[in-house]
Amino acid sequence: AQAHPERLRVSYTLTSPDVGDSWAGGRGRDPGPTVLANALPDPLVGPTESTMVMVCGTDQFVGTWSGEITRVRDPETGKKSKVQGPLLGILKKQGFTESQIFKF
Repeated sequence: AQAHPERLRVSYTLTSPDVGDSWAGGRGRDPGPTVLANALPDPLVGPTESTMVMVCGTDQFVGTWSGEITRVRDPETGKKSKVQGPLLGILKKQGFTESQIFKF
């Protein structure tokens, strides 16, 4: 990331940071314009085919940003596995496609 800052951008947002004023990243589930500007590509340029956004966090956080991860039960084992589910939320509103988002 340091060698090629134009190729990788990492942005952290905490739902409820308990670090006082020392936290410089995003705060809360509903980001303001500053968080969007720091986390996403320039809206005038938009996401490109090489853009990949990875979203992780609580179900509510992931749901707000990209739509919830879907859980599907295997009929043979009864175990649930995670699948990406449809793209929704902030990232869909910003013009991203399902192939540009990975939820975990």
